Amino acid sequence: MPVTWPMLAKPVIAPNGHRVETTHHATRALPLTSTHVAPYGQGSVTTTYSWHATWNKPLTVVGPTGESMTYTYASTAPNVLTQQDGRGDSTRAYFTYTSGNQLETIKTPEQYAHGISWLCVLRA
Repeated sequence: MPVTWPMLAKPVIAPNGHRVETTHHATRALPLTSTHVAPYGQGSVTTTYSWHATWNKPLTVVGPTGESMTYTYASTAPNVLTQQDGRGDSTRAYFTYTSGNQLETIKTPEQYAHGISWLCVLRA
């Protein structure tokens, strides 16, 4: 456990005995790995994380079976610019923001831009 973050729970054990162990970045307290120890009597499974140096937002998340998600961010605000899974460019979504950093549009991997206000009307 990092000395600078003494209250971070390293292992968490549920009442049913399920155990999750997490390692953290030494100075930022962000999780680097999360391991479910022998769930269902099987081998342990681990998810790994990497983090943006400025925004403390995830750059990559890799699950126990190798599935992954990658993010990019704006340099001037912690806004997600792109998100894609491990299959690559064909799964990349693009995000744009207003001058007030409010989400404005989402461009899906099919390159069709959806306005947020339009999506909200459909959901209402």
